[in-house]
Amino acid sequence: MRTAAALRQVRRVLADCDRLLSRNRIFLDRMTGIGALSPEEAISWGLTGPLLRAAASPMTCARPTYLVYDRMNFVVPTAEG
Repeated sequence: MRTAAALRQVRRVLADCDRLLSRNRIFLDRMTGIGALSPEEAISWGLTGPLLRAAASPMTCARPTYLVYDRMNFVVPTAEG
């Protein structure tokens, strides 16, 4: 299969997944709010990275330990809900 044809097929599959999951009212009603963790629960489970930030915790492992992050001033993006 040529690259262009493969990319078209991948785009079709992704569009189908988008319609079936992120635009399906039944799926969204059943999945919204499921598995929500408080920041304290996320930390107690040892979650890091995007999962910890999704629990509205601004903690990040990168800031104190990797490369120059300890010398940079940035706000860690978090989410609630």
